[in-house]
Amino acid sequence: MTNLIKGSWGAVQNFWSNEEGIGTLEMILIVAVIVTLALLFKTSITKIVENTIKYMETKSAEFTK
Repeated sequence: MTNLIKGSWGAVQNFWSNEEGIGTLEMILIVAVIVTLALLFKTSITKIVENTIKYMETKSAEFTK
């Protein structure tokens, strides 16, 4: 019975010390946060991009005159 407990405890320790996949999990969480923020601020982001494009069009039209 003690061998079973020691083996189980060893498996638990191995699980916690194994860091494979942590980088993948971190990347997934970062992408999830970015997507959530993009959805929350969708209208603001759209306005900023539209205003920037209009500004660039205006300045490029002035430059080509």
